Amino acid sequence: MPKQLTELQEKFLDALFGDAKGNYAKAMRLAGYAESTKPHVIVQSLRSEIIERAELAMAVNAPKAVLSMVGVIDDPTALGNRERLAASQQILDRVGLSKVEKLNVTSEKPMGLFILPANRGYFDLREDTRDERGGISNATKHMEVYNRCGFADRPGFRLQLDAQSNRSGSKSGSSIARS
Repeated sequence: MPKQLTELQEKFLDALFGDAKGNYAKAMRLAGYAESTKPHVIVQSLRSEIIERAELAMAVNAPKAVLSMVGVIDDPTALGNRERLAASQQILDRVGLSKVEKLNVTSEKPMGLFILPANRGYFDLREDTRDERGGISNATKHMEVYNRCGFADRPGFRLQLDAQSNRSGSKSGSSIARS
């Protein structure tokens, strides 16, 4: 519920945004406040109303700002055009009519998101690619996903299976190399 203002407060606000043109001392005199009244006391008590009226004044002047900007197009050599444009832009920004900037990002190369498993320490793709039960291990699965996503086709990268042997027999492994 809006705050009830006294007749003196209403006169002050009308004068502040009218004849006084933002001058607090002049608005106080026009409204009829005593000379001994401190301006900060009045401003503090009417803070939200002053802000509300200031926003309204900006909105009321938005069409003038738009027409001022368009006027620069009609007469681009007029003196003060730069200042007119800057003031108009400030008003329009404050009422929410700022210029919209759009960014269009395109790429000719296929892009995708590669989600890795949780980090559980050092992961070497050259490890044994068979698990305890003789199935394909995660290293081999990761390498297959890597190749399917087209990473192996990119210049500078090579992913391959290497045949490795040790005392227990032949092991299959993988490695990533940067060319």
